Amino acid sequence: RARVLAEVADVLDCIRDMATKDKWESREVLATEHKFEVPIGDHTLSGFVDLLDIKKGKSGKPILRIIDHKTNASAPNLQNLKLNVQFSAYSWASRQPEFWTGNGTSDIPGLPNGDYLWDLYGETIERRAIWYGLHQGKEYDAGPRDDADYLRMYRAMNEIAKAIKHNVFIPNISGDACTFCDFTEPCGIPIP
Repeated sequence: RARVLAEVADVLDCIRDMATKDKWESREVLATEHKFEVPIGDHTLSGFVDLLDIKKGKSGKPILRIIDHKTNASAPNLQNLKLNVQFSAYSWASRQPEFWTGNGTSDIPGLPNGDYLWDLYGETIERRAIWYGLHQGKEYDAGPRDDADYLRMYRAMNEIAKAIKHNVFIPNISGDACTFCDFTEPCGIPIP
């Protein structure tokens, strides 16, 4: 119990440091813990984005930053970030009107001014996925995404759908998302 409390205190300190740093930056915060659900082919992609903001890039043009806060003690491998499916999913989702406007239910309401924001930014604004290392107090740009990234993600989704349909799971022990998966029991990977 003491170890867990110490870890929580450490994360809170990291968040306080980040908040202190960020309050001096010029940006527009659009949402925190933004819940989304968007279509992609025969599938539905859903999740939460930790932070959405608009910040001017080096060219002076606005950039939509899709930020995921990470508590990892070490910095990420930048090459892995460029292939990270989570950030491809965020980028894909942000290019769909439902990301901004919701799906018409109280469970996925969208942003309060989602229609306006979709018209203003939806298809045209440059996007950046940001892996924010809370322990480092540093942002790591996960790079832009394109059709090849979305196709790779869609192929993975198709394979997951097949695995569910046939109840056959080939474990990927390196999967960061295993702890969030509803199919960890049939997969056989013990999750602490």
